[in-house]
Amino acid sequence: LAGNGGFVEVSGKGYLAFNGKVDVGAPSGAGGTLLLDPANITLTTADANTAGFTPPGDITEAFTDDSGLDSTFNVGAGGSFTGVTAGSNIILQATNDIIVSSAFNVATATSAANVSLTLAANNNINVNAGVTVSGTGVLSMTADAGGSGVGTLALNGALISQQGGIVLSGASVTGMGTINTTGATNQNGGNLSITATNGAVNLSGAITTTGGTAGASQQGRDAGMVTITGAGVTTGAITANGSPGVTVGSSKAGGSGGAVQITSTGGVSTTAIGASGFAATTTNADGGNAGSITIANSGTGDILTT
Repeated sequence: LAGNGGFVEVSGKGYLAFNGKVDVGAPSGAGGTLLLDPANITLTTADANTAGFTPPGDITEAFTDDSGLDSTFNVGAGGSFTGVTAGSNIILQATNDIIVSSAFNVATATSAANVSLTLAANNNINVNAGVTVSGTGVLSMTADAGGSGVGTLALNGALISQQGGIVLSGASVTGMGTINTTGATNQNGGNLSITATNGAVNLSGAITTTGGTAGASQQGRDAGMVTITGAGVTTGAITANGSPGVTVGSSKAGGSGGAVQITSTGGVSTTAIGASGFAATTTNADGGNAGSITIANSGTGDILTT
């Protein structure tokens, strides 16, 4: 018999200090979930949560509420998320806003593989530094989680995942950070979904969902799918290509390109879009199939590709 990991919620109506170790793993099942849900969240490598509580001398916060509403979590190695186990899901849910101030590599912060990260804020999420998940870990960010129609997801740091993929949503989605879901070695690229629920998607950084590098005598890997929806869509280059097979004593096929779908009600402007299958490395194997590219606009505005 085997079961899945459990669920741990650590709540704070306003301010939340967290520097604990949580094990929600399951040796033979899916990892569990850790939920932290204060008013505002800042992700940095500086741990401010211990101010006012340095026993035995200073234990002010043991008896009084913190005057602020900004909870700071240390995303560095040995910081707030040390001890979260492989395959788990970290959910950071803010009543107001989330700010990513320092680079957050989830595998480094947890010392564990395949950990997913979910950021959800009722108002805005400002990503000012890179966020990375690995393996089957999924990276999910949702601004305007409360549905007010005004929360912005601002992406000004690089987002990286592997086959787990990335899901992004906000009333509007903006920024100049790159997004990459290229697969790990011998793994397909991860899928990418970007949705603006009440406004436009305006992203100038490159988007890449390439298949992972093939190992010795392995076939090429497929690219992930890219789906972008908004009331107006502007993007930089989109690359969803398969990877080549590697031939060491045998013929291996190339990987297939991914499907790219852009849907808008207010015009579309993009640069280069690639969804190519990769050729086989010898004439004795098949190349990968090309992916599809679909651009649809049902409202005002034009479709422009440059």
